Amino acid sequence: MQESRITRLAAYAPAVFGGVVLLAVLVAVATAPQLSPGAFPAAVVSGSVFSLTNQERAQEGVPALIRNVKLDRAAQLKAEDMASKAYYAHVSPEGLTPMHFVDRAGYSYIMVGENLVVNRESAEDVVSAFMGSSGHRTNILRSEFTEIGVGVAEGTYKGRSAVFVVQIFAAPRPEAPKPLPTKVVSIEEKIILPKKPVPLPAPLPALAEEVEKVVAPLLTPAPPATSTATSTMPNESFTLAPAFSISAAKPIELSVPVQVQPTSLRDRAKQSLRAWVQQLQARFAF
Repeated sequence: MQESRITRLAAYAPAVFGGVVLLAVLVAVATAPQLSPGAFPAAVVSGSVFSLTNQERAQEGVPALIRNVKLDRAAQLKAEDMASKAYYAHVSPEGLTPMHFVDRAGYSYIMVGENLVVNRESAEDVVSAFMGSSGHRTNILRSEFTEIGVGVAEGTYKGRSAVFVVQIFAAPRPEAPKPLPTKVVSIEEKIILPKKPVPLPAPLPALAEEVEKVVAPLLTPAPPATSTATSTMPNESFTLAPAFSISAAKPIELSVPVQVQPTSLRDRAKQSLRAWVQQLQARFAF
């Protein structure tokens, strides 16, 4: 027997630009004459329908469909809905479209197609009937469809026992790329603070310079005597001028008065210098 009529529907295709994905739903309605149900429920299983469908695609050089659990769920919901409500159409009496069942199954898509058949004697008969209809054949061989689900349910149709077979094809919506973890690069700059200058003890004055400062006045020769002037030295003790202080942890005073007997100016200077050098050697171990 041949199908009385094949109607191809193109519906539910809202297309909005500017960020909204185009949704195209291709559905094919086949109104087949009623067939007497035989041992159909045992012969038609979803796995067989799936395998035979991929065989048809392979013969036409179309990549095999991938069976999807969510689409299986959607197809089964649709088959059970038709079986329980005794209708045979892509839109239920309440106005539920194929996308309703796909949405209920939680499947995200950009394109959906549906094939329906009722009361066929075997899985081969089901697929053969689909391939004999231009609309159903288009769904099966459409390369844009990459996944499929199959549902089978028993019920009644026009007062008779019936078996409903549903194929749902889909092109899944691509998953949004997962955002890459933000890589935080921490650049630590070493801040080198200038070290506080450590106060160093003042350098020791050059010994020669200090000796020269102290002794020079003493070693200056007296001006030559003239006929009108004589050089006299007071007949009293001479006190050496205070010595310098070396800047260290504690200033060291070397100004120990040295009492000398009145001698010549040169001798007194030598004695003072010798005493001063002895003190300096004792303190600093030159």
